[in-house]
Formats: sequence, C-alpha cells, structure tokens
Amino acid sequence: MQIPIIPHRGQKKPWNSIPRINWAHPLARNLVSYGYDVGCGPIDLVRGSLRAINNSLRITGIRSSQNGSGLLYLGGAAVTQANAVSLPTSSSVVTLTNAAPYSFACGTMLTVVPAARCTIFSTEDGGATPIQLSTFNASNTDFGFQFGNGTDQATASGFATLNIFHTLLGVALTGSTTACYVDGKLNISPAVTTTFTGAANTKPDFSGIFSTSQAFIDGHIYYGALWKNRALTAPEARKLHDDPYCFLIYPEDEIFAENVAVTTSAIFPLVPSWEPQPIQTKVITYG
Repeated sequence: MQIPIIPHRGQKKPWNSIPRINWAHPLARNLVSYGYDVGCGPIDLVRGSLRAINNSLRITGIRSSQNGSGLLYLGGAAVTQANAVSLPTSSSVVTLTNAAPYSFACGTMLTVVPAARCTIFSTEDGGATPIQLSTFNASNTDFGFQFGNGTDQATASGFATLNIFHTLLGVALTGSTTACYVDGKLNISPAVTTTFTGAANTKPDFSGIFSTSQAFIDGHIYYGALWKNRALTAPEARKLHDDPYCFLIYPEDEIFAENVAVTTSAIFPLVPSWEPQPIQTKVITYG
C-alpha cells in the first residue's frame, strides 16, 4: 500500500487509534523502541510489546488532556525503588548505551509540581539506570538528563512548566560529549561519560523512582523513544517537539488517502465492461 502523505499534525495526538511506524520517515531510522500511549498506557510500536503495570497506586486511569488521552500518572513519595509502567526488554535496549552515539526522548505534561526529583522516562535493570529523563531539584522547575548510569545533569531553571507539552531529548554524541534539548532547543551540553553496559533485564520505564529521596510525577507521558547508533540533530529535535507524531501512520490516514485517490477513470472505466452487450442493435425509425 502506498504511504499516505501526512500533513503537519502539531503536538496533539491526531486520532485515538493505534498507529504504526512509517519506516520510510527520517526520524524512524535506527529507532529501537517507541512506547506510545495508545490511551491506556504505552505499547512498543517497534516490537508490538504491551506494557506491564508495576504499581497501580501510581496510576489514576485514563484521562483526557489537550494533547490527547492516556494514562494519568499519580504523584507520591517513594517507599521503595519502583516504577509505574514498563515495557519488555530487547537486545537493542540492553545494548543501547554500550557505545555512542544514541538518543532518547519523551513527550510529557506535568499537572502538579512534583514534591521531589521524579523520573519520567528511563531504562533500568533493577539497580542501574543507563539513561534517564527526570525533573531535577527540590523546586522542580528544571529537568534532568542522565547518561551512562552517571550523575544527573540539570537544565536551567524554569523549564518544567505545568500543563504544557514538553519534549525532552538526550543525545550521546560520543563517549564523553552530549547534547540535551528541551522543547526542541539545545539547553545544555555537559561533558560526561555516556557509555554503560546494561544488564540482561534492562527495560524502558515510565514514571519511576530509584531512591527513597525521589517521588512520582503527576501528569501524562505520551511517548518514550530510543534510537541506537544515531545522534539526532538540532533540526530533528525541533521537528520532534513541533510535530512529534510525524513519523506515525494511523488507520485514518490510510482511509482518507484511499478516498482522495479516486479518479475519473474509476467512475468512467476505460476498459471493457464485464456486463454482457447485445449482439446487434435494431434501429427503429418513425414516420
């Protein structure tokens, strides 16, 4: 089937249906995991894997927002290390941080100021967190990026705004150079160690905590994505924020593409009809 032409969508999920990845799109290249909230939590559109709910107390259920419906994560203080939702692991996820380059991103909306540092999207193996996107400090007006199971790197203050769509993108350019984007703009470029060998059960997590000094977020996580052996560029970071679902094809896209593809040849066929034709025609004249 021909790939439909997708117009600019904006930051709102265009449909409530389950899309598929347009692998011909440049942003889909080297994508190894894409957890898309289909309305009741993320499904990995790369592998078709379903999410597992690990902590139902940290989820209030399906709620609508100006960016589309999905799970609403519920804040709260940490008791033990845990995460609300996770996706199954794969060899590509496990080895994501073995070597640079790689990229990781999420789209989120916070609805309540977090009480403490909160992990939004990460990979973890029960003890280590190879990559992590989070809110950062006690005031929680900034975001945090973690590479290679290292120290969180904080953005400038004031970027974690409530009730708006945020895009966080971390890029490991080399084994020691990085680029961190907030809402499509380069925010910080810390020099840190980016490589880390993950354990066999390293998996993508949504809304998690990894120490008792952390908490859970209140809000939505619309997607979490991982690119292996690829460093997304500044224009791609901008595109990912302005039009985050540009590389997804929804069933409605294909239906509408089929409808507009009707031509006059379908109405007035230029090939012989299958209907039987008369053997001869009698012409009758009057007068």
